[in-house]
Amino acid sequence: MYTATSQGTRIPNPILMPRTASQSSGTLIASIHSQCDETHPECLRCQRRGLSCPGYVKDRKFCAYSKTVSIDQDEKETKSTTTIRSAQSTPKDLVATGASSMDQVLAPTLAAKNIDLQCREGFCTFLDTKYRYQYYGHSCRLGVTWFDMVRSNQYSAAEAFNWGLRSVGALQMGRALQDYRLVHASREMYGRALYHLARTLNDPALVTADTTLAAAILLGGYEMANVTGEKAWMLHSRGISHLYQLRGAQAHADGMGRTLLLSFKGFLVYEALLNGERCFLEDKEWKQIIPQMIEDEKRRGKVSRLGALIDYAGHEVARCPGFVKRTRSLVANTSASDDEREDLVESITECQNTLYEYQTELTTGVKSSRRSQEADFAGVISADLVGPLWDFSMQGVNAAIAILEQLLTVLKADRSRRKVSTVRPSQQDHQSGKNAWEVLDYSSISRAIAAGRRARQAPGPEQRGDFETWFDRVSMTMGMLEETAPFMY
Repeated sequence: MYTATSQGTRIPNPILMPRTASQSSGTLIASIHSQCDETHPECLRCQRRGLSCPGYVKDRKFCAYSKTVSIDQDEKETKSTTTIRSAQSTPKDLVATGASSMDQVLAPTLAAKNIDLQCREGFCTFLDTKYRYQYYGHSCRLGVTWFDMVRSNQYSAAEAFNWGLRSVGALQMGRALQDYRLVHASREMYGRALYHLARTLNDPALVTADTTLAAAILLGGYEMANVTGEKAWMLHSRGISHLYQLRGAQAHADGMGRTLLLSFKGFLVYEALLNGERCFLEDKEWKQIIPQMIEDEKRRGKVSRLGALIDYAGHEVARCPGFVKRTRSLVANTSASDDEREDLVESITECQNTLYEYQTELTTGVKSSRRSQEADFAGVISADLVGPLWDFSMQGVNAAIAILEQLLTVLKADRSRRKVSTVRPSQQDHQSGKNAWEVLDYSSISRAIAAGRRARQAPGPEQRGDFETWFDRVSMTMGMLEETAPFMY
């Protein structure tokens, strides 16, 4: 009933003392606070007695810690050896040991959500700075934009898409703030996105989903921006092209599919030129969806003649890589027939004439809109974006026309060479043919074509020294940069 103290005095023990009916229940509750199990709104003892539990308060100690924590279990009083980082710690150490902030300790879900929002905002900044003209010039015509995808919860279940957004956003913030810790974190996020994308590609139900293609595009964009390896983005581009073909053209006629096609088709053409391969976008099925796109714009009241002309011109430009490959194969084939050569010349000439028509329409339309004689030419496209759209598009069209003109020159020289080779060297005609050969300078042109990828530079923005504009230039010129073809004028 009594408890002895260190001074030898005796004080009543409230737990052992007998109680009278007049004692309040509060005294009893106060004596059992230490036995509250904290697993229910009220402790079990209070529930059994029908009492109102005042709750249980536990003192908490806050401190920053690392994963290297050791606790001596043999001592009666546990001593924490938690490492407290000093203000002198280097950023490298913080990243390496994974130091956590107080928010991460107390509310990890809240901290993760905050980081996710910052990375998504960083991705939006990436679009603003790297794809400014391409994005704002065409997003007004689209039903679903990248901003819509970023801010919508509809796509939040796709882990590959989420981590892809975070990786690009973190990279953008790291570069803007010159904080290599964020750049390092973006690489970790990129690795997670790649892991989830690989799992998604093995799922037949998800391999053709919009979010799967979007995640692949994000990772390809990360490779371009971060230049993680020589021409690594080209490997991503090749995989992305397979996803487009697997989904089919109709999946990209409207909605998110159209946004994904418009976002990356310039890079598909660019990559095909660099590798000396044909681009699948030259197939007729991809041209047949353009009228469907325009009809969809009319239904939504977002028509633009300028945008429609750029779409049609883009399909003709996408045929250029295929013409380059066919020309190279025909010149290298010693048994090529005249019919094969004439068919190729006819196809190249037809494509070139079509591009000349689009070139004229684009120039006439822009000039008329500038004189306010045809205000509906730009349509929903903002007036301040008409100039850059026209300028970059004309660069792409002009580059494509120049490539086709050079291919016609090569084919003409090849035909003359084959005719000369059938004549005996002793005849005078051989000498005249040889002189014509030298004037055409076929050898230098053919070497430029045969060199292919060796003669082509510009694997990414960092090598060109124009990181801020490279993405826009590739997209808006439809993949036709001046460095993609060394045999251009």
